[in-house]
This record gives sequence, C-alpha cells and structure tokens, in this order.
Amino acid sequence: MSIPALMRRCSLAVALIPLLSLSVTHAATAPACRVVIKDDVEKDTRWTHLAGSRCDVLISGFVKVTAALSIQPGTVLHFTEDAALVVDDNGSLNAVGTAKAPVIFAGASSGPGFWEGLLFGSRSARNVLQFVQVRDAGSDVNTDAAIQVTVGGQLSLQDSVISGNKGRGLSVDDYGTLRKFARNSFQGNGKAPVSLPASQVGQLDAASDYQGRTRPNGLGLVVVDDGDLKDAATWPGIGYRIDEPLKVEAPLTLQPGARLVFREGGWLNVDDNGSLKAVGTAQAHIRFEGEEAGTPGFWDGLQIGSNHDNVLDYVDIVGGGARSNTGLFGNGIYSQNGRLRLSHSTVSGSENYGIYLSSTAALTMDDTVVLDGNTRGRLYREE
Repeated sequence: MSIPALMRRCSLAVALIPLLSLSVTHAATAPACRVVIKDDVEKDTRWTHLAGSRCDVLISGFVKVTAALSIQPGTVLHFTEDAALVVDDNGSLNAVGTAKAPVIFAGASSGPGFWEGLLFGSRSARNVLQFVQVRDAGSDVNTDAAIQVTVGGQLSLQDSVISGNKGRGLSVDDYGTLRKFARNSFQGNGKAPVSLPASQVGQLDAASDYQGRTRPNGLGLVVVDDGDLKDAATWPGIGYRIDEPLKVEAPLTLQPGARLVFREGGWLNVDDNGSLKAVGTAQAHIRFEGEEAGTPGFWDGLQIGSNHDNVLDYVDIVGGGARSNTGLFGNGIYSQNGRLRLSHSTVSGSENYGIYLSSTAALTMDDTVVLDGNTRGRLYREE
C-alpha cells in the first residue's frame, strides 16, 4: 500500500546522479559525503562503503524507494534535517551489515529528532535491517519513530541498535507485519522502544533489550496500541503497556516474567474462542497491574469468558475492579461458560471483590492463592 498522501512531498530539483555505483566522488556541495541523493530511487541500486569514508551517502529531503535498494556492510548514511527514506509500493530496502561493519543511518548533525526516519510501506520480503544502527531520528514531521512499518508494510529487524532517537524506536501500524525480530537493542530513545498491535507482539523475543540497560528509554515497556488478538500467540516475558482494552479471541500464552501494565479503565477480555495460559515460576511471576501502581480500581481487571482451559499460575493481579465487581472478573467468570484454574497467585488491591463468579462459572483454586486487600471482599459467587 502506498505511503499516505499526507506524506508525499514535491520532488526536489536536483542534478542527475548515477545510482548504480557509488565508486565515483560526487557533489562538491557535500564534501563530508561521497554521494548526495535527492531524487527517488526508481531503479535497482546498490550502495557500498569506501574504506576510510566517514559518510558514503547523504539523503537530502524526502526520498522514496520504488525499486530494490541494497546497502552493503559498513556503509554510512547521513540524513539532512527532517529527511526520510521511504520504501513505497514495489520498492524494498535490504541493509545487511555485520557485527564488525554495521550499516549506519544517522543525522548529518547528531542529536535526537534531527531527521525523520525509515518508513516501510512495502510488502516485500526483501525489507531487512540486520546489523544496522539507527540514531538521531524521530523529527515527528510524519512520525516520531526512528523506524515505522506502515499499513501493509513488512520488515525483518535483527541484531540492530536503535538509539538516541527523539520518539519511539520502532512503530508498527495496524496491518503492518514484523516478519522476523531478534537480538535488537533499544537505547536512549525518548519514548517507548517499540509500539505495535497485539497481532504482532508474538514476533518479539525476550533476548532483545527494550528497557535500555545502559541508556534508558523514556518508557521501558513495549506499547501494545491495538487490542484485538485473533490468532494464537506466545508473548515473551518482558514488560508491556496495554494502551487499549485487550480482546483475546485465540489462545494466548504469556511466558514467565511478563508484566502487563494497563492504562486507566483498561482490561483483558478472553472471549468464547480465546484462552489464556499465564504460567510463571516461583522466581518469575507474571504480573497484571494498572499504570498507577497502588491505586485500587485504576484498571478494570481480567475477564475470562471462555470455557477453554484458562490457567493462571504464579500470577499477581493488582489494583483492578474499576468498572465491574472484581479484580479478576468479566464475561468468563460472569458467564455460564467461564472456566479457570488458579494457583500460586495473588489477587489484591481491587476496588471491589478479588474474584466475582457467576453461579455457573467453574473455578479451581487451592490454598496457594492469596486474596487480600480487596475493598469488598475476597470472593463472591452469585446464587
């Protein structure tokens, strides 16, 4: 799908520049870079690194890629103020470096938000960033993300460092796709390391650094900004901020150590076709809580509306019960089909009951479960 019309700009008037080779020095107006690119990339092109060069390519303005663009290991690209590289329609961007010779995308002047970023609106499987560094982006002309996968676009991102950007490190729009994602590091970005819809969270890995261990990000949680999960998924044991009510319509597995932080009034609803398996360990509990820790009723809680095998083990549910009767509640426990096994867990800080059950709800719970500090009581079952 094309990049939205609001992101299209008038072509910049430039001298003709050969795109098939970067072995010749160009553009005396930009002595720091060997080549200046102002026109769209409309033919298959390869950009390479010249040994000793501090900058191989200068991207000036809003440059669209509508052909196959490959960037070789060690190539250094600089961007002018608010510039962007946009992979549109039939184009692709394949930038694969090595551990010792990464491909570098950076501002011509260092500092967060100097240039816009890399935008992928193409469905091509050749859209790959591996062993790359992206920094100084997020100018927020059209996006505050250093890397954005737009509607219909797809990208593989591996072994890369996304750092020092003004906004988010990576943003995936609704109907955007992460094909592969592994071993990435997000450091010193002004906002969240990653934002993406629920449908793409299962592509993430636990080995990547989302918090920014050496340079913290503005938010150390992955943002889930669309809440419909329609296909089976396993979410790694990392931290998430759930920005929209999360509707689970397929099997969802949460790995040990996962932490789900809900915005005000948010909830997780497991409907008839869905199931929830949240099994932590004694050393790595799974935690559900509101964004304002310690505020009873800040978020609604869990709604289990499924007759499938829903399991919560070594789980902590804190501060729910805003809209309805419980900290652990909802269609599943209210409905005739709700079924849940609960063990080694705590439900606390609810503004209402810890657990509210309909007369036909099926709950298996043992004495390893603690229901304390809930305003209206531990557990209520309808007659």
